[in-house]
Amino acid sequence: MNAISPTSLHRHAFPAVGGEIELLLDTQVAPPPAIWAQIEQLVFHLEDRLSRFSPESSLSRLNQFGSVHGEHELAEVVSLALAARERTQGLFDPTVHEALVRWGYDRSFADLRPNDQPAPGSRPCGGTVEVDLTTGTVRVASGVRLDLGGIAKGFIVDRAAELLSGVGACLVNAAGDLAVRGTPSGTVWPVGVDTPEGGLTLGLPYGGLATS
Repeated sequence: MNAISPTSLHRHAFPAVGGEIELLLDTQVAPPPAIWAQIEQLVFHLEDRLSRFSPESSLSRLNQFGSVHGEHELAEVVSLALAARERTQGLFDPTVHEALVRWGYDRSFADLRPNDQPAPGSRPCGGTVEVDLTTGTVRVASGVRLDLGGIAKGFIVDRAAELLSGVGACLVNAAGDLAVRGTPSGTVWPVGVDTPEGGLTLGLPYGGLATS
């Protein structure tokens, strides 16, 4: 695996989505400073719509009132999540919200304490969700709430990578959920992963990866 030239690699990082967003851009020409600001604005915009930890987010309003309208980005992600539920026969399910809360994941990882203990018991998933992509309308059945943490980060890094790729080959990393567009200096993106057997490095030429 060839090394990336340090003279062509530009890095920018900022806090978001409960951790840090890391941007790596491979280009021989210094990127315009405005591109970093555009990426930050995009990420914060999507986080404001998809996070269940913000009481003012589009997702939180959906969970509170049972329906929202004109929320096209939320509708798109919910539609993707429902498609994933069907493909995995329920192994992935955005209606897992109540089960997560029951087990103590009622706040972001940054706010969880080491001694927090989950409550016993379980909650059913597989709740009814309706999506209209044309109008940006999402409705959930009574008692159903959504959690998009398993797919929202992937959606955010994909969108950020699409925007950043207009400048050069790039990698966008949200605490292990990452996407790449293009290859750096004719090679692949080296991604370090910790495993029980020790660290290893994966070469990622395209697409995305979740390392958590």
